Amino acid sequence: MLKTGIYRIEQLKQPKKLKTIFGKDKKISMTLYNELANDSQRNEIAERILLNFTDERGAYKRTYSNRFEAFDAEALKEIQKHFSQENNLIFHDVAISDGRTACDFFEKISPHFLKMDYYASDYDPYIFVIESGKTKLIFNSEGTPLEITFPPFVLNLIIQQSKYYFLNWFIHFLLEKTLIKKMVSNYKKGLLKADKRLIFSPKAIMLAKEDARFHLLQHNLLSASPLAQPVNVFRAMNILNPGYFTSDEFTIVIGHIFNALSDHGLFLMGSNQASNTLVHGGIFLKTKSGFQKIWQSGDKGPIVDMILQYRHLS
Repeated sequence: MLKTGIYRIEQLKQPKKLKTIFGKDKKISMTLYNELANDSQRNEIAERILLNFTDERGAYKRTYSNRFEAFDAEALKEIQKHFSQENNLIFHDVAISDGRTACDFFEKISPHFLKMDYYASDYDPYIFVIESGKTKLIFNSEGTPLEITFPPFVLNLIIQQSKYYFLNWFIHFLLEKTLIKKMVSNYKKGLLKADKRLIFSPKAIMLAKEDARFHLLQHNLLSASPLAQPVNVFRAMNILNPGYFTSDEFTIVIGHIFNALSDHGLFLMGSNQASNTLVHGGIFLKTKSGFQKIWQSGDKGPIVDMILQYRHLS
């Protein structure tokens, strides 16, 4: 079996081209993401492009508008309980993918907290594209290849190809041994130029330009907070999932979140599968030595246990 991909903008205008003969979604090349600026269906198509795109850890960039509506509504209630509207609040929303859910939450809370700064960050909001003939290779800021378009195939280079699609798996194997190495080598030698592309959504970029309270930045959760001041609310949605971090890394991440928060700050954490589906997670209050759960959504899950078991050693 084989599975071809979508790699030309005109293919996006043909709904039948977006599915395999078995009705499965075809992978759409991330190289098309920035070519949709004036398309009336941009939001829907952008969501589909992000559906199968990952960073080098295998963390998916997939996201949806209005994804956490019920959770966000409860979060707003808790924030209003703990902080006065007169407070100058600092928010840090991490792992925002292209930023659409950060925009959703900012728009929900911003009328209630006029004096605030909202920092929205992602692990790596850039991709770099190099081309050789019709082949396009995407890599991240660290130089790790993430995706290759080798017409008619679009292949994720991080997630192992299913052997059900044997030809895709075989093409992936061959490309890693040959063409990908050659393209990366030629790029390092200066023989190929990279096109650097920002993958925050146009809405997020526009919001950062138009509202001085909303800021976009790059941040790795395995690093300490990039902000000089403590944050009152730390939000981490669809990132603290088993498989994205090791147990030791989770301990590091939770420690960084604890250190980033102000005294009695709030930690919002949850994960779900699609827009308006049940979020599993909760809201936690920073105490002197750890976290106290003040509200739970859905199933507790192992990450909630790790958060509650964390102890800060002063």
